[in-house]
Amino acid sequence: FIIRPDILDDNTLKFLKSKTKDFIAYYYDSTRRFSRKLDIVHFFDKIYSYDKLDVEAHGFEFLTNYIFKVNKSTTNKRLIFNISTFDYRFPLLEKLAAYLKLKNWSYKILVYNGSPMESKYVEIITEQKSIDEVAQLISESKIIVEIQRGEQIGLSFRIFEALGQAKKLITTNQDIVNYDFYKPQNILVIDEHDIIIPDDFVDSPYDDIDQKILDKYKIDNWIKPIFNLE
Repeated sequence: FIIRPDILDDNTLKFLKSKTKDFIAYYYDSTRRFSRKLDIVHFFDKIYSYDKLDVEAHGFEFLTNYIFKVNKSTTNKRLIFNISTFDYRFPLLEKLAAYLKLKNWSYKILVYNGSPMESKYVEIITEQKSIDEVAQLISESKIIVEIQRGEQIGLSFRIFEALGQAKKLITTNQDIVNYDFYKPQNILVIDEHDIIIPDDFVDSPYDDIDQKILDKYKIDNWIKPIFNLE
């Protein structure tokens, strides 16, 4: 079983396939973002994908990302948190940060760039944060922001980090309303061209998700269909 097999070259994939009975892949990025994923389809007996468009177009099995850390925290140093890499989403993050500042809501938006640059509203960092450091920053915040990449509709890990830590979520992913854990009190879908965040959403408490629904997305259960453990 391989996650992100498109990073490996064809000879490596061919060798691995020769040593396995069932060669299975998981794509947590869309083929529209990484086209090599389509070039290596023939190596695998089964491919899981979190992207519904890829599932429909290429016959993959649908499987979302997963919750890899559960740690409910009610201690909030700030209202809103986001961490991203510098890319085409940066103007939207600055626009969002300006909106938050105007509302006088406490926030921490970190953008990793690798080299220093100026920003009026967000904090530029030149060193990447570890998974544990990001988890700590999430635990200290009431609301997590997730800006969807334009070339995919699958749910990013940021969404499942929010679920695992029982944090509210502001996202641009329109498809999230179709998932069973969606609650309008917990998840706000915003229009990137017209950002509106109601005070009621920010002020209201987190509405706990049914444990059976939450358990389904934990990694302990996520692996079951892959390895036929159900």
